[in-house]
Amino acid sequence: MRIFNIMLRAAAGSAGIFVLDILFSPFGLCVGINPFTAAVCGLLGLPGAGMLYVLAYLL
Repeated sequence: MRIFNIMLRAAAGSAGIFVLDILFSPFGLCVGINPFTAAVCGLLGLPGAGMLYVLAYLL
């Protein structure tokens, strides 16, 4: 049951990254959707997605 929860959160996080990429692409912030970013969102949730965007801004 725990793995299903992580997979569900990873799918929701990937959808969230997709929407945020559409919103932030005019400002030059873009995070690709790949297994690593999905895993970060699945394990860390919304703070993980925020961390990915902060890293994209800094790098």
